[in-house]
Amino acid sequence: NCYHVDLLNLNETKSFFDDKNFEVIIYLSSVMASSDNLDDNSLLMDNLKMQFNLIESIKNLNNCLLINFSSSAVYPNIEGEFTENSIIDPSKNTDCLYGLSKFSSETLFNYFLKNIDILNLRLGYVYGKGMNPTRIHKVFEKELKSKNTISVWGNGKRVIPQLSLQFLIKVLKKIIRNPIFGNYNLCEENISLKQLAERIIKSKGNSKSKIIYVDKGNKNKFKMNNSKLLNILK
Repeated sequence: NCYHVDLLNLNETKSFFDDKNFEVIIYLSSVMASSDNLDDNSLLMDNLKMQFNLIESIKNLNNCLLINFSSSAVYPNIEGEFTENSIIDPSKNTDCLYGLSKFSSETLFNYFLKNIDILNLRLGYVYGKGMNPTRIHKVFEKELKSKNTISVWGNGKRVIPQLSLQFLIKVLKKIIRNPIFGNYNLCEENISLKQLAERIIKSKGNSKSKIIYVDKGNKNKFKMNNSKLLNILK
């Protein structure tokens, strides 16, 4: 069954949850960061409003697991490997307001929802079928299709933590069967943009496809340590 609920509307959100007793809620809702709204405070305020409306609507639930999709954007996008105990500082990121909204979701859910078990998953870069065409995988694929090249900024040195949609679903199924609580990093691999471009060319290119290295842009090797979660899932 599919229902459409405006989470920015408190009455509509409360009405939806009033007659339902969920065992698991997976919270993915968010205003996403883009080049058009990076510094627009409505991104932060709308995300906060949705979070507070959800809190108000489910605060009386019992025996429920809330799986909150947080983000690697809570960490500073700088050189290094980050664990769940690393410093939280989205001010170092271009999508600071988005990262701050994700960290606020962790904090607010933990603080207000005392009767509910909370799992905050700090996701890496999710890719897969249906992904936004502005995401880096699709940008690479689009250039490859039109020019048979992939332009990689930062000379391809930048490293991102990523996970496929299939891997994410597999992890969610395990967690729902055997619930866990707390804060966890979730990525499938840490991959350089050079490696990503090579992988896409191998899959969708030909012998004449080539990578163009651009000596501009982010060169940080930002890595997420996912051992805490994966060791539990094993």
